Amino acid sequence: ATSPPLPATPRGETEAIAEDADRTVVRPRAPLFTIAYSSQYEGETIFAAHKNRVEIGRGSKDFFVDLKLEGDQEISRKHAILTRGENDSYKLECVGRNSIEADGREIQPGEQAEVKAGQTIKIGVYELKIMG
Repeated sequence: ATSPPLPATPRGETEAIAEDADRTVVRPRAPLFTIAYSSQYEGETIFAAHKNRVEIGRGSKDFFVDLKLEGDQEISRKHAILTRGENDSYKLECVGRNSIEADGREIQPGEQAEVKAGQTIKIGVYELKIMG
């Protein structure tokens, strides 16, 4: 008593249906803060941060970063870490090989500095501004 074979269906179809049925609905949530960034090659883009710690750099397939700044080899794969603190204060840490400029002062590799929303942060050819 063997059961009859199931009708053949294209693999993609059944998987897609099952996947959609199980998918969790994620409601968009307000970002904790945003960062406007631009370079001489690209117009301004807004990055919405949904966590208090944002890793910034060139990234690669082996190096995940939250905010990817592409096209400048002077930017390390992981170049900076921006951490949101209390009362709209931010800490910027330089973890790349080249320095960062924050509000006109230089932050050397291994150093960190307080930055405020609205101040200009320069990483390679990019200018970033925390919008708060």
